[in-house]
Amino acid sequence: MDSKTWAAGELESWSSYHAYEGQLFRVILEQALEAHGLRLVVVRGRDLLDRATAVLGQSEPALRSRVTELGRMVGSPWRSEQKAATLAAWLALAEAPSVRQGT
Repeated sequence: MDSKTWAAGELESWSSYHAYEGQLFRVILEQALEAHGLRLVVVRGRDLLDRATAVLGQSEPALRSRVTELGRMVGSPWRSEQKAATLAAWLALAEAPSVRQGT
């Protein structure tokens, strides 16, 4: 959706407004990361655990256990979104070239 669509008033409902807002956020985030030489990798929430098991070489129960342990150290809140963010960060670190090469 571009600015002409917005100006033409084609956002007919709150749900389309929020969809546009989410899309805009992702575009801005991607541009900011790119401007700083960072790579954006998108992993859908439902695919995160499968990808993490493949990349990290650990079983699903082992990963769940490790993330749960981290939650105990961090404390509340430790809901599903915090767990997913932790797993995504761990995955990002494992896939980062500079981390793998030790530089």
